[in-house]
Amino acid sequence: MIDFLIKNLRSSKIIINFTKQKNKLLNKKLNKTKQMQELTKIQNLLKVNKNEYNSFGGFKYRTGEAILHELKPHLLTFNLSLYFNDKTININDLIVIKSIAILKNNETLEKIYGIGYAGVELHAKGMHVAQSFGSSTSYARKYALQGLFLLDDANDDIDSKDNTKFNN
Repeated sequence: MIDFLIKNLRSSKIIINFTKQKNKLLNKKLNKTKQMQELTKIQNLLKVNKNEYNSFGGFKYRTGEAILHELKPHLLTFNLSLYFNDKTININDLIVIKSIAILKNNETLEKIYGIGYAGVELHAKGMHVAQSFGSSTSYARKYALQGLFLLDDANDDIDSKDNTKFNN
């Protein structure tokens, strides 16, 4: 009888441990799903106008600072944090800034990433090297944010414009 109880107890422990592991995996999936839902909500709520104008190129654009300004209230609402991990990499003798925008759920600690790249011009006229790196880092971060939060540049895309006058 004792052997029977021990066997059943062991099998119960196994089932309990299996169930705990299964619940952990399920909770992890639910947390990931919750975070994806939060990201999707922000992607739909976030509107960042192109308020800056480049008179040389004749186009409007948005800055990384403008994106962050509009994003911060949403991060607070959904209990999320955003931070960057910037690295310098070399691609065919071109120095490139790789910026990773990391969106973290403060409750579950799950993370989602967006990546942006920008080349560094070491000999840009009128700029010190530090300014060139800073400018490229700003661009890379902006591209990482635009990718993560689905901020498109359709207005600047030549294919989205009326090109009929060029085709005739």
